[in-house]
Amino acid sequence: MEKLRNAFQEYLGEYFKKAITVTDIREIPGGFLSKAYVLSCLDNARTFELFSRTINSNRGGYVYPIDRYRAFRISDQMYKNADGDITSHGIMIYKDEKYIPHVDFSNDTQFFHIQDFKIGSSYQSEYFSLSEQSHITEENKEMLCKIARKIATLHTKIVPEQSDGAYAQELYIRGYREVLINPELTLDVFSQFDPSHSFFGQVSHKHNYLERMHQEYDRMIRSARERKLSFLHGDFWSSNILIDTENNPFFIDYSRIPYGDAGIDIGWFVGNFVLEHIKTKNHVYLDAAKVFMNAYIDQTGDEKILEYSVLPLFWLGIINIFPPVFGDHHPKIAKEILSYIDECFKKGELIIEDLCL
Repeated sequence: MEKLRNAFQEYLGEYFKKAITVTDIREIPGGFLSKAYVLSCLDNARTFELFSRTINSNRGGYVYPIDRYRAFRISDQMYKNADGDITSHGIMIYKDEKYIPHVDFSNDTQFFHIQDFKIGSSYQSEYFSLSEQSHITEENKEMLCKIARKIATLHTKIVPEQSDGAYAQELYIRGYREVLINPELTLDVFSQFDPSHSFFGQVSHKHNYLERMHQEYDRMIRSARERKLSFLHGDFWSSNILIDTENNPFFIDYSRIPYGDAGIDIGWFVGNFVLEHIKTKNHVYLDAAKVFMNAYIDQTGDEKILEYSVLPLFWLGIINIFPPVFGDHHPKIAKEILSYIDECFKKGELIIEDLCL
């Protein structure tokens, strides 16, 4: 850890163009594919903390070092696009137990994305506590509206590339590809379903699901001319929303998809509420989904957002029954989740009204 501390110290001194002392590094819980650290720092004027994470897995589309570097480069730019509560401070490249000032894609090279560290409580706690409630509270509604307004602010920012229609369409289509038919992620995830799995154990079921994903991709890209290109969060769900000391939400872990349809973010966020309703049979999750969606539409005027929020549902369904993350749900629940997603695509929109199970 001492050598890592020295490497951070050298990188930060170069980045901030002044002497920075890293007095301490502590590891904190990371993500499914990453490790996370908090750096205690000191300069002549102040003490401050930074957050850093490194991808420590070859799964999830991160087979090669260049994949991990690219992911952090995209995330770094997305934080800058958001111009939000947290500032990104680039990527430290770590090799042979020291910082190196140039990009290196050797197998033993590590990449550390560095950003501001801001204290906040996870919105995920409130999200899961809804299962214990008999009705949605005013406090729940207030927070959902704050979250809706904040993500709407990002989605309604003007994307510079929007002025070049052909380029904007290419970016829009690329966003679809990343969330619908990413080949590296698809192969990796499907390979982890055991042959005994109730739905994805059989090869034919996987093929049918993938074929439907590609059909929806072909259908959706025809919308590229009529939909606005938006800045995205890219992984917008309860775990990546924190609440500050003044009870205001802020977002972390901007990743993967810098541009695309706003439905990618909204479908991922709201879809989780609907699937949690399917798993818990608690109607409060549907009520929460409606509150959020109404607030978002009021803020953006996007009356077609339900239609385009179906985009991430295929992946959302897979992740919600993915054994390494959530265990193997009871076959009845898994069937209900996949049936719901199928109904959404038949109807052509995210269903949150009159949902019958």
